[in-house]
Amino acid sequence: EGGEIMDLKKVVLTEEERKMIKDIEPHLPDAIRSLPVEQKNQFLIGKILQLRQSMKDEQEYFEGIRKYKPKYKDLYELKNWKFDKRFLKIIANAVDIDEKGEKQIQNFEMLGHGVYRFPMLEKKFALKLLQEIDHFEDWCKEKKLKILRPNSMNNYGAIVDHFGFQPVIAELIYKYIQPISLKVFKRIGSLDGGHHAFVVSYQKGKDTKLAFHRDDSEVTLNLCLGRVFEAGELYFGGVRCTKHRQSKPLPSEELYVNHSVGYGLLHLGAHRHLATSITSGRRENLIVWARSSSYRQDGKDNECGKWCGAYEGPTSPKSKSSIKSTLAESELQE
Repeated sequence: EGGEIMDLKKVVLTEEERKMIKDIEPHLPDAIRSLPVEQKNQFLIGKILQLRQSMKDEQEYFEGIRKYKPKYKDLYELKNWKFDKRFLKIIANAVDIDEKGEKQIQNFEMLGHGVYRFPMLEKKFALKLLQEIDHFEDWCKEKKLKILRPNSMNNYGAIVDHFGFQPVIAELIYKYIQPISLKVFKRIGSLDGGHHAFVVSYQKGKDTKLAFHRDDSEVTLNLCLGRVFEAGELYFGGVRCTKHRQSKPLPSEELYVNHSVGYGLLHLGAHRHLATSITSGRRENLIVWARSSSYRQDGKDNECGKWCGAYEGPTSPKSKSSIKSTLAESELQE
């Protein structure tokens, strides 16, 4: 990977780190395992040192953000959130929501393939949330704290659960997301397995897109907070079980969805998607990965069924012949 050659004699490993190297060595890619011993050790010990630094940064981060003082304290209670009146009507009529779209609920759009769109937040309130995120990031920069990013795919943004939003997001799921999910994703059941909530940011010169992937959730809320931007649509490419997560999308599964400030998108975590490149401006979204403990305990995600677009069971009408995707192969790599 380049960089300076470290003096391995000066590196003192703990017993736990030595055991870690021993455990992972058999699972290394052939290209690494076949390296000369010195080079392989350079690689492995380099990873251990990176892990050490990461753990140190994480410890400093969590100790530091305990002192964070919000810009807007009212944001941390759900009763103060300003929901779009149309969204509140959707929730009031959630009992009538139909996953097949046969019963139309005003302002609740079924875009196809199990993707739903609806107005959710007042635009001014969405901006207020962004101002709180900006305040947190500026505070961390001032305190020289390295912000933990949402996941391995996003280099910008923040995990909002870490600085006070965990309870309010949990309440948001229970009161507003679960009533819809129970109607449109009946197979999943209750969203009782916790969550992971974070803000992602896309801008020219920084993260501009996101590769094809599945979410680590049963149900995902993708809520556009702002700001002014062009392009950067979400592309959906089929629901898949873990076994078929790398299979190509069928042409009939492909769907492109534009973002609108204040609007939420709801979809299965198993519904693979990517974010196309933003061409100008800056787009930021609140992402909530809602999980179901009962669904996970039953291992249903690992069992391919009719819900998976690559299902080839006895009742599947789908041909087993290969189907070419309209996306470039490079876009499908996680």
